[in-house]
Amino acid sequence: MAVSHDGRDLAVARTFGRGAHPRNHMNRTLIYAALTFLAACDPAVEPPTTAPQTASQTIAEPAEVPEFDDRTLPFHASGPVATVNGEDVSAEAFNEAARRFGKMAKYLDKARITRYKERILTEIIRDHLTGQVLRDAKVDVSDEAVEAKFAEYLKQNFRSEEDVDEYYQRTGMSPERIRADIRKSLALEEYLDQKYQTAVSDEEVRTYYDENTSRFSASAEVHAAHILLAMPRSAPPEEVKEKKKEAQKLARKARKVDADFAALAREHSSGPRADKGGDLGWFAERQMVPEFSNAAFKLAVGEVSDPVRSSHGFHVIKVFERREERIKPFEEAAPEIRSSLSRSRKRDASIKFMQDVRTKAKIVQHPENIVDNPNFETKPPKFPGRDIAAGLEAPTFEKKAAATPK
Repeated sequence: MAVSHDGRDLAVARTFGRGAHPRNHMNRTLIYAALTFLAACDPAVEPPTTAPQTASQTIAEPAEVPEFDDRTLPFHASGPVATVNGEDVSAEAFNEAARRFGKMAKYLDKARITRYKERILTEIIRDHLTGQVLRDAKVDVSDEAVEAKFAEYLKQNFRSEEDVDEYYQRTGMSPERIRADIRKSLALEEYLDQKYQTAVSDEEVRTYYDENTSRFSASAEVHAAHILLAMPRSAPPEEVKEKKKEAQKLARKARKVDADFAALAREHSSGPRADKGGDLGWFAERQMVPEFSNAAFKLAVGEVSDPVRSSHGFHVIKVFERREERIKPFEEAAPEIRSSLSRSRKRDASIKFMQDVRTKAKIVQHPENIVDNPNFETKPPKFPGRDIAAGLEAPTFEKKAAATPK
């Protein structure tokens, strides 16, 4: 894959492979995104990374979220599916989770559907049990904290409002349900922090850095901008010739002593970052496709390239700054270290938490209230070199899921 309309898409080629695009990845991600939320309140299970973090706009919520027709589901509950410490886990709770899984089920074979039915039941029992503990502990989370996390979730996982709408429609999720999951997740984090002391101190971060400094090497990077003259790779020779001439003319203008590269980009570039003067920020060589990286990393600071052709047209590149390969200073590495240590500690704490509460809990499952749909048909899709159903295998809490949670 070559440079897209935005130089940031250069990095996408490295992440998703040549010829791929974040939206294609998103479409596949959405197939199992609903299942991810089944474990949202169990930090022991880390959800897979969804879409690239490229959105910066505020994303509106859809006015309505359509409900799935139960006839499209592979199974549904007709009564309580479990009793946890004397409280019923309702059919509605199970069916809501099943709806989030529903339209994804057609991508799995019957054996996997059966395993996921068991997994859904296990997850909603855990969810109910966790809710009981947090309720009894009277852990409260502010609306402001929930809204901030909700906005962050949308920004990090979706590229556009259309992707959000598509996610809601594919999974049956809603803004209200996501907020509820976030509230419970934040409450659980606070509970774990209090009960299992999961906070990471400044001294621990510093010690980790000092003992593992070599792990924080950073590749050489450049800070550059580009002007894109959009043109498909299949363009006829006459168009290629004209675009190249135009790009050469812009390159000559950009090399003049008094040239304003940002102004030229704003006026002539077809890329979405044209309004920012074509500025791509800092990037490493491995983040970009070869044709762009080869040109950018050969330039000296202040130098302007000859036209560089990609599948999206011709680019004129200017390098503003360079950073050679180096070891990240502590101040730069500290947030990464703290985040990693915190995730590990919270994961361990959540496992201990679930073991503790399950040991004391009285749980009775009612599988007789879960009915299979004999007319449900599966149509597993085929992707080159990959069985998508394999990618839908959910991580398990235990080494082997028990039939009845203890």
